[in-house]
Amino acid sequence: MVRVKRGLTDPTGEKTARRNNTKTSQKQEPKKITSNIGNVIESVSNGVQSVTNGIQSVTNTATAIGQNISSTTQQLAPKSSLTTTPAIDSFEKGNQIANSYGVAQLNLNEILGSDLYDANSSTLKQVTLSEANKQKMIAQKQLNGLEVIEANLRRDRKAAQVAKENVLLVGDIVDYHTSKIDVSSKVIDNQIAETNYQVRQSRLLQTEEYLDQQRIATAGTISLSEGLREEWELKFQLQQTKNEALKLQVEGALKNNELKRQEIEAFLLE
Repeated sequence: MVRVKRGLTDPTGEKTARRNNTKTSQKQEPKKITSNIGNVIESVSNGVQSVTNGIQSVTNTATAIGQNISSTTQQLAPKSSLTTTPAIDSFEKGNQIANSYGVAQLNLNEILGSDLYDANSSTLKQVTLSEANKQKMIAQKQLNGLEVIEANLRRDRKAAQVAKENVLLVGDIVDYHTSKIDVSSKVIDNQIAETNYQVRQSRLLQTEEYLDQQRIATAGTISLSEGLREEWELKFQLQQTKNEALKLQVEGALKNNELKRQEIEAFLLE
């Protein structure tokens, strides 16, 4: 059995064990920190990779959408064949359109003679002078007919234009007549306003006459008041005079009674 030497300050060895544990934990902490840093870096790398994958996915989706839009646009708006058709083929298409209206086509290769010294080298139909004149006469008559048609068409178009101007003139006349009616209506409105003004003037005049009459009645009442006042004053004075006369009569009666009493007393004393 090996005996472990301990100092006087650590007889039980607790301090030594605590120091050993601290050293061991200090040695292990750098490893933990390094491990944590590695985990963080790995997490960041994974996040960056996820973002990169997301961006790539969005880019692929946008590309697919653009391709679909381009394909749909091409389907909805197909290109014309004339963009790649040679000029001679386009001319033939024009001939087809003319043929649909019954226009005869001249074949210049057949009309032109292969031998300038041989008239029979041309495939043109041979016509006698009389037949040619006859055909020219017919063509001239047809031209005359076309000129007549053209003249009639110009006449009809001119007539239609004149008729249109006539219709426009009718519209202008109606507008003119409507304007006159509008002005007439305004004149009536003006006369109504003038009449209403005169009615108000008449009412004002009538009210002023009522005022004058009331003033006259008031003045008359005032004049009567003075006469009535004087009348009542005279009546009061008459009443006072009557009262005075009555008083005198009473006093006279009293004196007569006193004299009679005195006479009676004197008669009785005798």
